Amino acid sequence: KFMRYMPAAVCVISTYSSKGPHAMTASSFTSCSLTPPLFCLNVKTDSSMFSYLKEASLAAIHLLSEEQAELSNYFASKPPTQEVLLDSQKVHYPFDNKLPVLKECPHYAITKVDKFIQAGDHHIFILELLKTECKEFSPLIYCNQAYKGISS
Repeated sequence: KFMRYMPAAVCVISTYSSKGPHAMTASSFTSCSLTPPLFCLNVKTDSSMFSYLKEASLAAIHLLSEEQAELSNYFASKPPTQEVLLDSQKVHYPFDNKLPVLKECPHYAITKVDKFIQAGDHHIFILELLKTECKEFSPLIYCNQAYKGISS
């Protein structure tokens, strides 16, 4: 119950492995180092995303705007439906490795999967920042089991 009141930005993590593209919604994502620029992402060990990230070399982190709760719910479904990752109207693949980048996200980072460490029933992935695309937006926040915007 303690963490349910901790506001967190909502993001969609996407990656590509030999199994194809995959994405999930996450709110357990944070900066962990400025030099070099590193992020921490917590992923449940028995989730499908864990097996994809374990094999992947890159991941895209998409921060969602307050108008994108529906997109968050789409990638939070169990099992997540991945058809949108094959839709060229919604996704582009700017890298040779086919890393899916969501077109409608105003703020995203391309990261290299550096390492992962087991922590209880999760793994902490350390991601190194390679490139960002940043536009002004109001982020989607998740707090007390509900979506909120910064202004709400």
